[in-house]
Amino acid sequence: MKIFAFLAAVCFVSIAFSQAPAIQWQNTIGGDSSDWGHTVIKALDGGFYLGGGSKSDISGDKSENIIGDGYDFYDWDCECYIHFNAEDYWLVKTDVFGNVEWDLTIGGDGLDAFTSLQQTPDGGLILGGISNSDISGNKSENSWGDSYDYWVVKLDSNHNIIWQNTIGGIEDDYLSVVQFTADGGYILGGQSDSDSTGDKTENRLGACCHSDMWIVKLKPDGEIEWQNTIGGDNFEALGSISQTSDGGYIISGSSQSDISFDKTENSNGGTDYWIVKLDSLGEVEWDKTIGGENSEIGGQSIQTFDGGYFIFGSSNSEVSGDKNETYTGEIINYDFWVIKLNSDLIIEWQNTIGGISRDILYTGIQTIDGGYLIAGNTSSPISGDKTESNIGEDDIWIINLDSVGNILWQNIIGGVEDDFVGEIIQIEDNGYILNCTSNSPISGDKAESNSDYDYWVIKLSPPCDTLFTEECNGYDDNCNGIIDEGFSLYTLYMDNDDDNFGNPGIEIISCLESITGYVTDNSDCNDSDSLIFPGSPEICNNIDDNCNLFIDEGLPENTFFQDADGDLYGNILIDTISCSDLIPGFVSDNTDCDDTNPLIYPGALNCLMASTIIVTIP
Repeated sequence: MKIFAFLAAVCFVSIAFSQAPAIQWQNTIGGDSSDWGHTVIKALDGGFYLGGGSKSDISGDKSENIIGDGYDFYDWDCECYIHFNAEDYWLVKTDVFGNVEWDLTIGGDGLDAFTSLQQTPDGGLILGGISNSDISGNKSENSWGDSYDYWVVKLDSNHNIIWQNTIGGIEDDYLSVVQFTADGGYILGGQSDSDSTGDKTENRLGACCHSDMWIVKLKPDGEIEWQNTIGGDNFEALGSISQTSDGGYIISGSSQSDISFDKTENSNGGTDYWIVKLDSLGEVEWDKTIGGENSEIGGQSIQTFDGGYFIFGSSNSEVSGDKNETYTGEIINYDFWVIKLNSDLIIEWQNTIGGISRDILYTGIQTIDGGYLIAGNTSSPISGDKTESNIGEDDIWIINLDSVGNILWQNIIGGVEDDFVGEIIQIEDNGYILNCTSNSPISGDKAESNSDYDYWVIKLSPPCDTLFTEECNGYDDNCNGIIDEGFSLYTLYMDNDDDNFGNPGIEIISCLESITGYVTDNSDCNDSDSLIFPGSPEICNNIDDNCNLFIDEGLPENTFFQDADGDLYGNILIDTISCSDLIPGFVSDNTDCDDTNPLIYPGALNCLMASTIIVTIP
């Protein structure tokens, strides 16, 4: 809600938050089978788009049956086992409180696994993922060589497909990210096993199993503008891609390659983070390898407000290479590992964060105040940096860092079964929205249970601190358990048609008497027409224009008679009262003596004869 835009500055104070934000609301969304939540973005109307995959038919929140036939896949050439948790793309639109407004299932007859979503300036959406479906369902092109390809789908503002493109070679290609670019096109980032076949113009550089990063630039209409295969002589996997302030791109992920092809630095001993900077045409400008002697995975990156880079993923390396802290757990497990580079690519700070078991970092953002929020999954008990016990086997672990990497607060979220984080975003009230996946019943933090795995969307309030002064913002600023205490509360009603009158359809409680889009008056009888509201002038339209329960009152009334034969004369057999001056099929004259024959009407001889007794005197 726009109410919080001017209040956000209240939270931008340089003190350490002592308490993690609480769950403000949540919703479990799914059907009768497995539904995996992955991405979340804010919609233009204040609600949210949730992207993921589904195996559910019509049931629960699912309004359409599955289209595809998902399965696990074993690449015999590369001896690589690939597992996907979806059959179709599943897009869900919610309101500002996480309630489902509509959903859309998109797919073909094979496996279609969703990975990425972004809203476009035209009010539509761009979706990306992988597909091995041939022409079927929503799929308009066959896959290349019965393998997995990039599959990009563009929706208009009414969520209709306006174009799509299946992009790949004859081997497997896995799309991780699709992003809108400043020129109106799109940048795609993923991995590829394909040689120069199909849409692919370069042979692969490295080993099997999505061995190279494959970057593809699309024009606004979805056609390929340019592409680049990027990697070394071993294995590379892409974690993220985004456009930088100079019009180029920053791509990052992990690499096992030594110096070869696009790789200018040797591996530190295993898999490392690998960051690559491209210019606006996709040519490599620089690359940097960061890691320790064991394995670093994930390696996502974002450009920070100061022109540097925030790199995040997971590591099980001891102090070695670029790593200045050892992992907390056993070598088979991982810790979160975050790094801040300055604009000259020098490490400013880093932090290894974890417990004694497995901690895998999946998502991260820079927060409005210049800090960072990271989220992943944990199976660690209280140990190391972990201050809360798990609720289930795998729980969601959210950590807020200040601008130099110190932990401000952390929170464990989950139920008694498995719960996995997808993405997290910060919204204008300084709170956070998460799209997660859960198969937990009602337990722990879980307030609902459907069946199997479901989307689990969560709204976290802004963090609180005992040093904060309570403000009128709908949150417990000072951590005393009371929201907006000391303020008068108003019930506000959504004014959909902007006529300053609302109705009880959507209402909120707030200490602010005025909120954009909401009013205190709930007497509007039609909140979709700005001409209908209490006190509106009553007009002759058979509608209660002024919301007083009377229709067309106070207007002059006319009596009309049906003109059945269309001769502009009617009779009294069928009449009606109306404020209108004209009603089709009716007239104001009731002198017709036969309303079934247009040749008989007042003034015609036969009508006069029919209505007059004529006496003949001999």
